[in-house]
Amino acid sequence: MKFLKSDKTEGSYIMDVCQKQALSHPDVSIRFIRDGKEVLFSPGDSTLKNAVHAVFGKDISSNVCEVSYEKNGVRVSGLTGKNNLARPNRLMQVFFVNNRFVMNKTLYNAISEAYKNELMIGRHPVAVLNVELDARDVDVNVHPGKTEVKFASEQNVYEAVYWAVKNAISQAAAPREVFDAPQKSA
Repeated sequence: MKFLKSDKTEGSYIMDVCQKQALSHPDVSIRFIRDGKEVLFSPGDSTLKNAVHAVFGKDISSNVCEVSYEKNGVRVSGLTGKNNLARPNRLMQVFFVNNRFVMNKTLYNAISEAYKNELMIGRHPVAVLNVELDARDVDVNVHPGKTEVKFASEQNVYEAVYWAVKNAISQAAAPREVFDAPQKSA
């Protein structure tokens, strides 16, 4: 007990773990009750959008588009925010590699580059992405917490994430209305 922090701090750590589990496994229902109140409930209906709704709320879940792409043995799936959805920090960028929560500069850089010229400077997109690749191509022993990873081919992972997100946001962009120019009369 002497190594634990305050109840509020420990509860926040548990909430973070529950949120990441709900996002990485939308097929599992998760209910977190804190001080007698339900603060998280994911339905477990195998729909990532519903898990995002449970974790981030309705405003986020209604402004995301589906991501699905595969290149060079790297498969990227999940959801990414439309161009009108941006945040001042990266807290709503959640990455999983083979359903394991990770933090990796290559992934952050790829998504930032995909949104280049789409968002204002200093704004960050919202994304929940799962990158699937052969387990032999991922080193999870970079950090004791197993949240930092290295890839055997950083370039392949970068390109797959970049194109997955770039394609998703370009398909979700609202079509622009084009008018014919008035004809000059001779």
